[in-house]
Amino acid sequence: REDPDDPRSSVLYVAAPILWQGERIGVLSLAKPLSSLLPYIGRAETRVKEAGLLLLAATAAIGIVFSAWLTWSINRLRAYARAVAEGRKAEPPTGGGYQLSELARALAQMREKLEGKQYVEKYVQNLAHEMKSPLTAVIGAAEILEGEPPADDRRRFAESIGEQSRR
Repeated sequence: REDPDDPRSSVLYVAAPILWQGERIGVLSLAKPLSSLLPYIGRAETRVKEAGLLLLAATAAIGIVFSAWLTWSINRLRAYARAVAEGRKAEPPTGGGYQLSELARALAQMREKLEGKQYVEKYVQNLAHEMKSPLTAVIGAAEILEGEPPADDRRRFAESIGEQSRR
């Protein structure tokens, strides 16, 4: 510094050796006062700040758009899952990227398998109900026949057993 109390009074020096036939014959040195570079530094600093703010704004905009797109896709998937849970017919959402589309297809497959399972469960329940009535009648008639009922009752209960077993 030319003035020890003023940081802007610094002088920048650059030195390079001068070589001739492999020997150093001198040194070239240049000096530039920092005050002459301050306008360039100020402009560069301003441009860097502007570019940084622009980059920050662009990054924030991309983040907002991506977040909105992801939220929209997940909300569509959630609505589909709720419709399936409530037993309503719904089409799995498409779009929203490969992973979300794949998840929607997996949910659709799961729905198909669950619907098939529910059909089988209802069928088995109906079948069990349809078999219980005649079996109960057969068991009841057989229990009565274990005793010594009159011949007319025995014939009537035997016919009931035959009829219910055919049923």
